[in-house]
Amino acid sequence: MQNLMFAFAALAALALAAAAPKDSDNNCPSFEPMTNFNASEMVGVWYDIAHTNRRTGLKLKCDLVKFSPDLTDPSKLEFNSFSYSSATKSVVSVAGKICSPTKKNVPDGTIAVTIPSLNVEKVEMKVLSTDYKTFAVLAVCHQLGNGTSFPKALVLTREQEPSTKLKSAAFKVLDNNKIARRTMSLTSHSKCHSYDLSSKTEQQATTLGHGTSLGGIVSLPNAAQKEAATTKHPKSR
Repeated sequence: MQNLMFAFAALAALALAAAAPKDSDNNCPSFEPMTNFNASEMVGVWYDIAHTNRRTGLKLKCDLVKFSPDLTDPSKLEFNSFSYSSATKSVVSVAGKICSPTKKNVPDGTIAVTIPSLNVEKVEMKVLSTDYKTFAVLAVCHQLGNGTSFPKALVLTREQEPSTKLKSAAFKVLDNNKIARRTMSLTSHSKCHSYDLSSKTEQQATTLGHGTSLGGIVSLPNAAQKEAATTKHPKSR
């Protein structure tokens, strides 16, 4: 009887060990965020010039993000992320907030992004590099339960049409963090639709907001999650 009980205990221990999450299941790359990051310096308008490939079918262009002080909480920033869909002939925008993560031992240069309309709650995003005046490079990696990872990056500039030298400096940050340029798409800012940047009204946020700059980097549409659940992806390097 004792041997039988010991065998059951051993099997239970093995089952628990198999069910427990393993560090090796996390295939996300180790992005190195910058130090001494000051979120308040991000206030203002930023133009999305490059982002991880996104297959929305919406023909999105003229992506930009506006950061504003949160008047109700000085420790946070509000933002509105805009895009224009040439397919639907309409503006797409989502609003949210960023703040410092509440968890302990989080590296400097990490911010938590919340977008209520997309059910995004404090997704940790890394600020890889920024000088606050010309460019910023952001990255995040989504880790799903089946071991599939979705690393994403976003390149922002203060100028709508930055110089080749400035773009090269920003893309060098991608290289240093082993983010392949072939996974990035450039954003067109020609013949852009005029946005009402003072408005905080979200437009089609729940259906199309996953395609905007910040909406696209911190969220995964349900379709991507379903695809990940049924498709084997190679481990990220």
